[in-house]
Amino acid sequence: MSRPIPGRLLINGECREYGPGEAPTDLNDLVRSVGLEPATVVVELNGTIIKRGDYAACGLSDGDRVEIVRMVGGG
Repeated sequence: MSRPIPGRLLINGECREYGPGEAPTDLNDLVRSVGLEPATVVVELNGTIIKRGDYAACGLSDGDRVEIVRMVGGG
């Protein structure tokens, strides 16, 4: 069963609204749309951490809450 394309997503606490055909369809698209590479982040969708290999298969729905955490090296 396919999920409806979102109109509104809460990304890192910020509400983003998308017009018809503008919304990212999966987590890979979403991560790239904010200027990051999926291989460099951890994503939580509605309170659940998603395995990186599942980003492309993880569709988005209107009202989803997404947290994107970028790993930063340092010392």
